[in-house]
Amino acid sequence: MKSAIRVGSVVLADVAVIGTLYPDWSSVTAGMREPGAWIERTGADTVVGTLAATGLWVVSVWLGLALLVALSPASLASGSSPLRPPRWRPPFRRRPVRRAQ
Repeated sequence: MKSAIRVGSVVLADVAVIGTLYPDWSSVTAGMREPGAWIERTGADTVVGTLAATGLWVVSVWLGLALLVALSPASLASGSSPLRPPRWRPPFRRRPVRRAQ
């Protein structure tokens, strides 16, 4: 139950970021064509903030696609879902040591 709540909160945060930080692509591409003029026109802080927000938006879309694949019905049926972690097994089995008599 805890893992479902965690995954749900990550999905909710991801949807919030995708919805609120949607970049103005025409402004970003125009600024990337002439970065010097863009910095003079808007200031360095605004340019860095715009690029950081755009990068965060791209990463959140990437995370959203990964969550979509991980939580798809095929993934849930196969047992490889993050909601059902695999059972841990030790990398090797200990064997009893035979002592010479």
